Amino acid sequence: MIATLAVGLIWAANAELLELAYAKGTIVPASYPRPVEHLDGGILAEILVQEGQQVDAGAPLVRLSEALVDAEYRRLTIQEAALARNTARLRAVIDVIEGTRQAETARRELEPGHRLLAQLNAFESARNRIQQRITQLERALEIEGNRLRALSAVADGERGLMETRREEEEFVASISDRLLSEL
Repeated sequence: MIATLAVGLIWAANAELLELAYAKGTIVPASYPRPVEHLDGGILAEILVQEGQQVDAGAPLVRLSEALVDAEYRRLTIQEAALARNTARLRAVIDVIEGTRQAETARRELEPGHRLLAQLNAFESARNRIQQRITQLERALEIEGNRLRALSAVADGERGLMETRREEEEFVASISDRLLSEL
């Protein structure tokens, strides 16, 4: 048994064992670094200075990759063109509503199937219905005005006739009173 123990100790002292250990942790630098952040984000293409190097105020420290900047510029250019088209479309519809542009002119400026075209058509349809109703009401008002004038003339004639009858009755009454008084 002592021999087994001695062989085990000799083997343990000379044998090489591979060992793995897993651990979670955080790498902390020896000094507190100040973060350098770019407000708009981006990818660094090149770092222009070395650690510990003296730099002048305002000197560039890094160069950003132009790929993202170019892509963002193209995206914004496309968005600007789309907004300009939408603004022109909306201005056309507003001008029709305000009465400073004909609806047919605005329709030619809108692409077929555009949602503003449907809204413009609905607006024009509603405006035409309202205009027709106003025309009908104006015509009815004119007819009623004519009728009122005719009735007023008839009433004036009736008043005149009633006045004449009243005068006639007064005349007959006065003659009757005279004749009765003479008798």
